[in-house]
Amino acid sequence: MMTDEPDLDFSLIEEEEDSRLRAVLIRQARTEGVRVAYDTALAICRDPSAPAQARASAIRSLLEVGDLLNAKGREAAPTKDPAAMSADEISAEIVRARAQLAASKAPRSRTNVKNNGAFD
Repeated sequence: MMTDEPDLDFSLIEEEEDSRLRAVLIRQARTEGVRVAYDTALAICRDPSAPAQARASAIRSLLEVGDLLNAKGREAAPTKDPAAMSADEISAEIVRARAQLAASKAPRSRTNVKNNGAFD
């Protein structure tokens, strides 16, 4: 029997529902999940009876979140909105930025070449 109504494509409806569900789950993982993971890692670090391997893993995770394991993260100054900075703070940021720029343009000698190891 022929009708003028188009056939519904249920696969598109299911894909749309899947996409919405996936988006909700990703949002929960990035908000609630990250908070739970952070709190758990912190608790493991503070627990003297936690196994050494668990504590080491938790410490590494926290350092990664704080971006303290790479050279740029260690060297980076805390970011602050320039609108919230005083004139002295802005001047200090300009000095720091100029020093970083000069250091990046300076020729590298054999003694200051980094090996890109864990402690560089």
